[in-house]
Amino acid sequence: MAASKHCPVCNALVSDDHVSAVYCGDEFWFCSQQCRNKLKMLPELFIGDVVKRNYYSNFIQKREGSLMAS
Repeated sequence: MAASKHCPVCNALVSDDHVSAVYCGDEFWFCSQQCRNKLKMLPELFIGDVVKRNYYSNFIQKREGSLMAS
């Protein structure tokens, strides 16, 4: 049985075999194509925290890598 997750748009319970998309390196599952399209149009409305988390995580990794190379 596939693990269950929540649609980031409407919070409906979905499983891994539903519609999915990768955004900013994270995979999201959706209850419908309509919810996926909504996220594609306004991602910051639904997953703004994920975008911020990935941005800062990538920034820190690059910074630490450049410090270690020095």
